[in-house]
Amino acid sequence: MLGFFLMTCGYFFHQYEKALDKVLRHPLTLLTMLILCVGIKYVIAHTGAKLIFGPIIVTNYYLFVADLLLVTFLLVSVFRMLPRTHFMQWVGRHSIVYYFFSGGVPLAVGKALTKLGFCISTQTNVYPCISMAFAIVCVLSTIMVWAVYRYTNIVR
Repeated sequence: MLGFFLMTCGYFFHQYEKALDKVLRHPLTLLTMLILCVGIKYVIAHTGAKLIFGPIIVTNYYLFVADLLLVTFLLVSVFRMLPRTHFMQWVGRHSIVYYFFSGGVPLAVGKALTKLGFCISTQTNVYPCISMAFAIVCVLSTIMVWAVYRYTNIVR
């Protein structure tokens, strides 16, 4: 249901994209969305709301939906203003295959890094490990997606 909800939101966004683009690019709108995102995160942190969707532990659905929509609109607004790059356009055109690797590749990389002794959660500074793991996942996924498009006829 969450995927259907997000797909429907994307459909409506594209229906009114030209009108929304002017509003979402305005600096005051971006600032307002950023302030609201920080405010929602503050409310989540101080009310103890659970918004974990893995085992479906959502104690406040209104807060969950508001946070989801607001952060999505903010990120879409910011990313639409960034200059286009060849790599990001390629990833976007091939995102359906990336989606199918989005579970297995991060899991395998996480298990391999843990087995090698990297990225232990007790380390004080895990951000470099997270960045390294993300880069490895990105490179491996990109190679696998390229291979699927190059050597198969699954998605043409």
